[in-house]
Amino acid sequence: MSTSTLLPFQPGSMTPAQLAAVSYLARYSGHTHSLYAYQLRRWFAWCETGGLDPLIGIQRAHVELYIRHLGECGLMPSSVNTMMMHGVRQIEWDDPTEAIPAFLTIVLMPLSVSITDGIAFGFISYSVLKPAAGRAREVHWLVYLFAVLFLARYALLGA
Repeated sequence: MSTSTLLPFQPGSMTPAQLAAVSYLARYSGHTHSLYAYQLRRWFAWCETGGLDPLIGIQRAHVELYIRHLGECGLMPSSVNTMMMHGVRQIEWDDPTEAIPAFLTIVLMPLSVSITDGIAFGFISYSVLKPAAGRAREVHWLVYLFAVLFLARYALLGA
């Protein structure tokens, strides 16, 4: 069992990045809190080594260099990737009405460089494929609503 010492909260002596980290970590407890605190400590140390502010002026290239650094240390590039890919095992790949929207979502996120576009095409294809297969009642009405909103977004605002 690990023990930790709570230090007095002194916002006056903390940087904006440290205050943001404390605020972020305050939402979590247990193993999640420990993991996120560890990841933030590694990020802050890497930024300090590179002379970067952990919050201001960070660009995509910095994040890619950090991910490469994690890989060189033998760590997974991203816990987000791990969490997202864990869900892939639970997709019903034998059912095209489940597999095709999931596949489109997974593939279109990086190809379109937009999480929103990937999710949008997943919603749209799901809300088209289920009724086409005669299984319209399996879909919650909110999925249809979001599909229509996504379609309206692309029709009115363009891609």
